[in-house]
Amino acid sequence: TLDSDSIAKLVATGLTADSLYHARLATAPGVFVGDPMRFRTLPSTEPGRAFTRKIAFGSCQSNAIGDVYGSNTDYPLQLVWADQAAWAPDEIVHVGDFGYWGASLEPDPTSGVVPDYTKHIAKYVDQMAKLPTMRQAMALANGVHQRDDHEISGNNGESYENPVCTQSILAMQKVFASPDLVDTLDPPRGRYFSYNYGPQIKVIVVDGMSLDRSYTNIGDGGANPDATFFGAGQLQWIQSLLLGPECLKIIVAGKSLLGDPPSALTRNDLDKTWAYAAERETLMRFVTETTTPEGKPINCEWWGADRHALGYVSAATNPLGRVSSIMSAGFSMHGLASAPGEEKYDWTYGFDLNQQWMMQWMQITLEDDGLGHITRRAQARQTDCSDLTAPLGSSWAIGDGAVAVDMWTYA
Repeated sequence: TLDSDSIAKLVATGLTADSLYHARLATAPGVFVGDPMRFRTLPSTEPGRAFTRKIAFGSCQSNAIGDVYGSNTDYPLQLVWADQAAWAPDEIVHVGDFGYWGASLEPDPTSGVVPDYTKHIAKYVDQMAKLPTMRQAMALANGVHQRDDHEISGNNGESYENPVCTQSILAMQKVFASPDLVDTLDPPRGRYFSYNYGPQIKVIVVDGMSLDRSYTNIGDGGANPDATFFGAGQLQWIQSLLLGPECLKIIVAGKSLLGDPPSALTRNDLDKTWAYAAERETLMRFVTETTTPEGKPINCEWWGADRHALGYVSAATNPLGRVSSIMSAGFSMHGLASAPGEEKYDWTYGFDLNQQWMMQWMQITLEDDGLGHITRRAQARQTDCSDLTAPLGSSWAIGDGAVAVDMWTYA
């Protein structure tokens, strides 16, 4: 049954944990529409159950029409998605900039009228209709989606009390399935939620574009302790989950973790965590210095994006605290110059002063052996695309970069 926005949504119940299901929309028995769908249910929360999850992680997808590629949507805009489909992930975690259309959704400069959520839905639908390889790959895995600045603004948009963010949240709740939001206001001020992989891994999906994030020009260099990236309510929620009984907590964010606070002369990209250095330090110190009610250390990872590069830093070498971090973006985007502080990653791929186009993503495997050991393997997948007119071939192949492996133990 379609709702008033012509969207069909079905809540399936009675499914078996950690099992692969296939589905397809039908208008009548045997009359199918759309792409075949596939999804794997979450692992059992019963102790001692082993499982492995394959997760494709990234962000930043160039628009299907009107960019440097023109309208030839099969070449080479969708190479990352074909690469992901071949790997067959269980989840595709896309943390924002699904498209670069936010400027068209800002308030009308004359009337001040804000386009409603249906205009946001239309942008998502258009992107998926015109990028069939992307759409088909997404249909073959569970989706975890968040939004970012280019979906609500031209670039680095302010989210504090921004009505465009409200419309964006309403649209995403229509277009993308998700667990229940923590924010139960109508409409919500933030789109953040959590879920578990078994009893020992908690995934915390945060919202860096909530209506509670303060203006990014507060303070100098992010040093103002009153400037907030999350908002007080979301920050308290994150900290409460970090104290939970799970062995590993994974914070999934639209923004990467490392980067020096901007100076008065370099106040760019002020939507990043580095513009809220005081709150970032508070959270990292909380992870590093706090123990759980059981007296155990907090094991935490930060998976962030929006930097058109791949990177990794271990908990042991992270200058901010005892938190390992993965950076991934650039599903289809040009490279960026690295920012001060990003040299502190153990390794990176994709930073480029010449802004060559590239396709990249992080291939992540999470494994719990059920016997007290969790392993996370992150494999960089990327290619640089300096010549957009070159024929498809070896120069367009998406290959392996560095690998990061971390392990955690629980009793």
